[in-house]
Amino acid sequence: MNRVQRASLRLNTLPVPTWRHLKMNGCDLDISFEQAPFLPSRNILALEKQGLLQRISAFAQEGGGGEEKGRAADFPRESLASFVRDNSNIGYRLTVREGERMQAPLMLDYLLNKGNPTLIERLVVDVGREGSVTLIKGLRTDSEGGPTFHAGSSTVHVGEGADLTLVQVRYLSEGATDLDDLSVTLADRAKFTLVEIVIGDADSYLNTHVDMIGNKSECAIGCMNVVDKQGSADFNFHVEHRGEESASTLLVRGALLDNAAKLFRGTIDFHRGCKGSRGSEDEYSLLLSPSVKNRSVPLILCAEEDVEGVHAVSSGRLDHNALFYLTSRGIDEKRAKRLLVEAQLYPILAMVSDKEVLSEIQGQLFRRLDSHVQ
Repeated sequence: MNRVQRASLRLNTLPVPTWRHLKMNGCDLDISFEQAPFLPSRNILALEKQGLLQRISAFAQEGGGGEEKGRAADFPRESLASFVRDNSNIGYRLTVREGERMQAPLMLDYLLNKGNPTLIERLVVDVGREGSVTLIKGLRTDSEGGPTFHAGSSTVHVGEGADLTLVQVRYLSEGATDLDDLSVTLADRAKFTLVEIVIGDADSYLNTHVDMIGNKSECAIGCMNVVDKQGSADFNFHVEHRGEESASTLLVRGALLDNAAKLFRGTIDFHRGCKGSRGSEDEYSLLLSPSVKNRSVPLILCAEEDVEGVHAVSSGRLDHNALFYLTSRGIDEKRAKRLLVEAQLYPILAMVSDKEVLSEIQGQLFRRLDSHVQ
């Protein structure tokens, strides 16, 4: 019989605190999870057999790939990485050699269910100079339901002139707890694209930290969240500009239904010496129920004069004028509402280039919306 373990974590800490009474500076979370081995999918075992993934045994033994370089010494970091180090039940390393350009995306599929309830995973990705890869990571629960637990800690280094696209898709249902920490470092002229898709009614806490060390490095982040029932999503994005002429964009689109809750923290951090750099963040949430709770904290920190930073957050309900226009053209009201929601989320959907993955995302999205939008 598997043992139940408990831990107390500090997650998603803002680099500079705001008013304490707002309760947005971070999240103190007490968790319990079933200590159990995790059985990887056939898809992952096939990649391991092909030599594309190398299994790693423990977080503490993996010092490469930018682990410390991806952390800013100025600010305290989350405790999730140390938790994964001490409790991980699976881990992999992906190495893209110098000049290697992988044409087909690599798929990592993780399924949580009653027989496989706990995933505490470590991922190390190292993309060599002028290398290129697209990695699609899927995390889902099945129809059986029941409590499941995921905690992930990923360390990514993108080398000089290299290109990495990371798509993370989450379809998680009630009873699932999802914790994730992603730390990325970018060298000169490195390009990193992150697409984060969250659909369901789980409790998700996602932290992303990108350290743009390299000159002319580029980072594009798109996050789509559709949360319903009693689900919650807690996001923390922290992009640090250090290299000259670095450029970042952070685009977040979401829809909240029923009694869902969402907290967005987005920080663009211009360090001294990052001359000519540009950063922007734009977050919008569509509120589809009067009972949802939506909070946002956009930050721009600046220690360099010759930079350009833009941030904007907003929320709203369905546009009744647009709804009237569509229904007056013969589209039934339910389909018209779905079209308006999809239009708000489209900028993120457009970042998913794999047609099969995009089709599945849209299917999951429409099923959620059709069960709520009347």
